[in-house]
Amino acid sequence: MIRRIASVGITLCLMIGVALTGSASAAPKGSPIVIGLSIAETGSEAIPTLVVGYREAVKEVNAVGGLRVGRVRHPVQLVVLDNRSSDSLLAEQVHTLVLSDHAVALVSGCCDLNVAEAPIANALKIPLVGTAIPNELVEQFNGQWAWNIFVNLFNPRLFSTVIPSLGTTDRKVAIVVSSDPEGQGASAVTKAEASQGGYDVVVNSAVPLGTTDFSSFIQEAKSSQAQVLVVQMPGPDCFNLWKQMKALGYVPKVALANQCGALPTWTQLGALGNGALLGMNWTPTSGLPEAKKLAAVFNRVYRGDVIDQESAVTAYTTMEVLLDAITRAHSTSPAAINAAIKKTNGAYPLGHIEFNSQHVWSGNTFLAQWQNKKVVQVYPPVPGTKVEFPPSGLGG
Repeated sequence: MIRRIASVGITLCLMIGVALTGSASAAPKGSPIVIGLSIAETGSEAIPTLVVGYREAVKEVNAVGGLRVGRVRHPVQLVVLDNRSSDSLLAEQVHTLVLSDHAVALVSGCCDLNVAEAPIANALKIPLVGTAIPNELVEQFNGQWAWNIFVNLFNPRLFSTVIPSLGTTDRKVAIVVSSDPEGQGASAVTKAEASQGGYDVVVNSAVPLGTTDFSSFIQEAKSSQAQVLVVQMPGPDCFNLWKQMKALGYVPKVALANQCGALPTWTQLGALGNGALLGMNWTPTSGLPEAKKLAAVFNRVYRGDVIDQESAVTAYTTMEVLLDAITRAHSTSPAAINAAIKKTNGAYPLGHIEFNSQHVWSGNTFLAQWQNKKVVQVYPPVPGTKVEFPPSGLGG
């Protein structure tokens, strides 16, 4: 479904073309509009849920006759290549998508791989709408052709408003992250925002990927009496950390499991994972546009799995932003599409999207919590849902 875009004052609903011509089929049918996607469907950074969201948005627009560009409706073709979590293969595939498959624009996979993709899009002068480029890294690579739809949990509101809404803490923070660029960026931003919010970062550690022994960090956090824990690392590392916190008796009142907690595999921890908090772009209870509709759509694929539903909705929204821009551009020229993306200003499933000068939309922040192997929204509060404070899995 294409939405209204306030900045240009014209209605972009896909059905407008139907109203003007009498039927979707009455509009002439043009050649396919190719959208390219190099994504990790396999490998260490695999996130195939995004593909489901992208394909749903494409399916919906094709179901009404295709995307209207001027007076012509074009079927949308999404070409998906699995980069198997490899930067070098991603680079090769992006060139293939643009130069051989003639993609007029790109959508992205997730996370660190997007850092590698943005410079390529800039070099090829092809618009790239990303779903999860770490905001703290955007300034280094984004350029004029890459756009980022990603809600970053690290902001002053987390410390000034969100955490205090859960309960009272001593305002001492322990941070532990992976020593990769994403982790280091998250650490720097968290430290700055915690300080701005009146918190004291008493422990700040970066560990190599694959770390199995967190005892020194835990002892330091415990002896410092840090009641707020912020973690940014992959699942297996995080699982080891949680098990060792339990064994060593470290029970923070707030335990934010970023990156690792946003994986369905968190359920491997069983009851130990109860009470872990994670930032979300979207939840079925968010009250955002079409939340109930999309929850029903993606629940058919990911039954009861809010984490994967959120990923699918994020991709769905990203594709809608791009398709809207193509319609507003009245052209399939990459330059015209890129200019139209810049003017995005309207309501989408993740909220009202408008890019800032750095090509980023930071959106809304929701906080969710693992409770009995399910993810539930705890901020803003939802009637009937009670936050675990401190987390019961660690002994609270």
